[in-house]
Amino acid sequence: MEEAKEIIEGFILSQKWKVLELSIITFLSGMNIHIKFKVPFWDAQIAGISLTNGVSQMITEDKGSKKIEGIRVINPFK
Repeated sequence: MEEAKEIIEGFILSQKWKVLELSIITFLSGMNIHIKFKVPFWDAQIAGISLTNGVSQMITEDKGSKKIEGIRVINPFK
């Protein structure tokens, strides 16, 4: 657990990574995605934050995210 904490802190403190924040706008976007595309709630929240911040590609093995308009899903295991 300590190693995971150090990795996350490294991302947050790095100038190379941008941490996207949850806001009421991104939350509502996620809720709309959840309702429209019938994907799990938290996956929809990630998509909502991504799309609101101009992120259009997602690296995941989750097949459900492929349904979301505006998101190109890349499976790292294929």
